[in-house]
Amino acid sequence: MTVIIADSACDLPLQELEQLNVEMVSLKVFVDGKEYADGRDLTFERFYELMDESEVLPKTSLVSVGDFIEAFNRYPDKDIIVLTMASKLSGTYQSAMLAKESVGRNNIYVLDSGTVSVPLGALIKIAVQMRDCGQQTSEIVAKMRELIPKIYIYAILDSLKYLVKGGRLTGLKGKIGEVLNLKPIVSIRDGIVSPVAMVRGMKKAQAVLARIVREKHHVDPSLPQGLAYTVHLKYIDQFLKICPFTPTQKTYHLGSVVGSYGGPGVVAVGFFEKE
Repeated sequence: MTVIIADSACDLPLQELEQLNVEMVSLKVFVDGKEYADGRDLTFERFYELMDESEVLPKTSLVSVGDFIEAFNRYPDKDIIVLTMASKLSGTYQSAMLAKESVGRNNIYVLDSGTVSVPLGALIKIAVQMRDCGQQTSEIVAKMRELIPKIYIYAILDSLKYLVKGGRLTGLKGKIGEVLNLKPIVSIRDGIVSPVAMVRGMKKAQAVLARIVREKHHVDPSLPQGLAYTVHLKYIDQFLKICPFTPTQKTYHLGSVVGSYGGPGVVAVGFFEKE
């Protein structure tokens, strides 16, 4: 049976990954000089508490080459598929490739998902379903490569505070934005975070995001669609009333990768585009 390895940026809880028989390798999270294993040592709730308390943003670090080598060596006689977060957001993909070269095996397939969080979790679940139905490693890899270009993810940020903390926005612009109650909408596509709109108020931002998805995309209903959030579940409840599709995955917490960028109050949607 094919072994599937995912990094913790998929934002699927460790317990669920274990039930799916997927091995998770953790990014490192640094908060006020203390190191945590993402998805293992730190709960989502505590991560955002620490983030709010700290004057400096938490930092994430890629999965090491050594961690991947250890994971590969646990399965010496099996095909392995590694699904990583976007290589433009983290060096984790490069670590996996270096680990593959180090162990010298040609039955390890490292795939750059080009995304993070909800859609990455969806890819993993599709791969698991194919594996459990008895499909070959080559078939799963081919399907992943077919699906990756169809992935879209959007997010609404509730506050500009964390963009200022992270140096992505000047303090003056941040203060003006907070006074005006501006909510940025961003997309992550092929690993690049791009501004989409700046909208006044969360409810209006949700309406704008729903319209963007409805008018600019043809969501594939046969593939998983999902929502995720950082802290405020009420924002998901609000968005569900106007969501342009019916989520087929349960709602997840956004982890440290997106959380470090956007802070508490983020709402994200992920889906696959239909041809």
